[in-house]
Amino acid sequence: MVYLQRQAPAVLALDFMHALHIDSSSLGLMTAAFFYPYAIMQIPAGMICRALGPRTSLVIFFGIASLATIGFGCVSGLTSAVVARILVGLGLSMVLVPMLEIISERFPAHAFGPIVGLLMAIGGLGVFVGGGPLAYLDAWLGWRRAFLALGVFSLSIVCLAPLAAGSSANNATRQYGPTESLASYRQILGVGAFWPPTLWAFFALSLFVGFGGLWAGPYLIHVYDLPKIQAGHILSMSAVGMIIGSPLLSFMVGRLQISHRTVLSGAGLVLTALMGTLIYRPDSLPIWGLYAWFFLMGMASMAATPIALMVVRNRFAGSSAGIATGLFNFFCLIGGATMQPVAGQLIEQYGGSHHGFEAAHYLPVFWVYLICTVASLIAAVAIGSKNKDT
Repeated sequence: MVYLQRQAPAVLALDFMHALHIDSSSLGLMTAAFFYPYAIMQIPAGMICRALGPRTSLVIFFGIASLATIGFGCVSGLTSAVVARILVGLGLSMVLVPMLEIISERFPAHAFGPIVGLLMAIGGLGVFVGGGPLAYLDAWLGWRRAFLALGVFSLSIVCLAPLAAGSSANNATRQYGPTESLASYRQILGVGAFWPPTLWAFFALSLFVGFGGLWAGPYLIHVYDLPKIQAGHILSMSAVGMIIGSPLLSFMVGRLQISHRTVLSGAGLVLTALMGTLIYRPDSLPIWGLYAWFFLMGMASMAATPIALMVVRNRFAGSSAGIATGLFNFFCLIGGATMQPVAGQLIEQYGGSHHGFEAAHYLPVFWVYLICTVASLIAAVAIGSKNKDT
């Protein structure tokens, strides 16, 4: 559900613009409203999870997101839409860290990487549904009723949560004073090994979230003159890349003993080549090439993110792992949250509007994304070569 909520604006972007009477900049602001509270909440996520316990945290915050999703289906203007998306982002912000805490408690350390890879693959199903299937649902019900249905379905998950099997240890609470918590943050941020994998995720996910999660939909519909459902199918290929790539890359690191740095460097190189391709041929890729482009983008960005997360958690084991995960996730999301409105402003500055976009309107955005992918490659190369140091 988290990844479905992230992906939905890419397919429904033009519907939002028409129904709410907003321009490109306002659309970028509205969609980014999801990511800012989501990202900011990653900073105290570890402390909240410690105080409430992971299961209670999941139920409370996922319930908030479910109600806000229903509210988003009823919005009438930009202000109410932004507020609803803020609440959705706030609610979904407390999903990843509690889930990883439960996994850490239930499974041995050597199983963490493969399980997180599987978890990311399941998240890829949400991205997939947020592509073609959501376009069909929109054609059948309209985007408002589609969000109402998503909200009701999410509430049903919340209602089932108390029935979930689990020992009391999985919801144990631990109290920490503010001094200890601040010391943990300072310690993590002061360790040099934290930054290369985190910066890799910051720049790589700027492309996945900023472009794949919003502007790729209008780009395919207007520049390539594709119907919304076909554009949704192409966008879904990034989900296929996640579903296939997450377990595959985890296998490469865990079983084949390929280093984290090698995998992430390869991913950064692929992303750089992909952006170079769009700059060279912004409006003339064959349809099969678009399918392949989004597949590789999903595999080289989001599917590789668990590898970067493993680097961070291996460095900060024990009580600091939850806080380190939250900080890592903060930087993962803030890049995409920043790039969505920035891209909207660039597109509008170069003449794009809700009436139509041309390839030339996207070229400045593509150059910015190219800089991000090169930066991700540099960050990956800076990761320590020894697994024990990462």
